[in-house]
Amino acid sequence: MRRLFCMGLGLFLAWAVAAQAAPGQESLAIDREHVRVWTVDYPGEPLRGFRAVTTVRSSLSALVSLLTDTSVATDWLYRTKRMQLLHSDPRAGTFTVVAEMDFWPLPNRDAVVEGRLHQDPVTHVVTIESRAVRSDAVPPRPGVLRMHDMRGRWEFRPLGDGLV
Repeated sequence: MRRLFCMGLGLFLAWAVAAQAAPGQESLAIDREHVRVWTVDYPGEPLRGFRAVTTVRSSLSALVSLLTDTSVATDWLYRTKRMQLLHSDPRAGTFTVVAEMDFWPLPNRDAVVEGRLHQDPVTHVVTIESRAVRSDAVPPRPGVLRMHDMRGRWEFRPLGDGLV
């Protein structure tokens, strides 16, 4: 569960990364309890991006199911206050969600996020790429700041022996 928490924390932090700037050099920030996190500065942006790596004992399908089940996102995804599925096309592997994050002590943030899930037929690696989009589908909520520049990427690699 701790590793899932770290994955959730990672997604939460990814929301703060600007999608437009070219990244600088990564530096290792955390290396403990089988979790490694590298940070990276984006020129002209006040917040850092990051890359996190860990190994979990799970099936590939269970991890992907957890990440794509918006009905339980607020139970495990760090500081996620609300997650609503707006659109899903399993055949195309595409989805759109609106998510609100608790940014205490600052005002909460939300984003309308489009994503695509893809599995490599040879390596079985599952990649989920997402980015915030401007959308009128969900009007901004009073007191919640809408994020428009965000991107994220999850990569699940089957390692064998029940590890991903």
